[in-house]
Amino acid sequence: MVGLAAGTVHRPEDSREKRPELGSTGGGSTILGMKLLNAVLCQVVEHFIDAGETPPLLRCPNVGDAKVAAEWNTKLMAHYKDRLVHL
Repeated sequence: MVGLAAGTVHRPEDSREKRPELGSTGGGSTILGMKLLNAVLCQVVEHFIDAGETPPLLRCPNVGDAKVAAEWNTKLMAHYKDRLVHL
């Protein structure tokens, strides 16, 4: 689903940025797909919070305490290791 939302097939006429040095880039379908995927993610997070649960999201070590983020991510990956076989 993410691959489809990310616009794996880019048509030149769909470009939002037309610069000779870059070629065609910035596909509108990619931008729209990412916005839709982000909206779905936000709704799922809200459902977790409304249920009194912590959403199982990986934390960025560049925001806040890197050690806390790494510990959280390690626990999360261990918990979901059987479901995330490609990671």
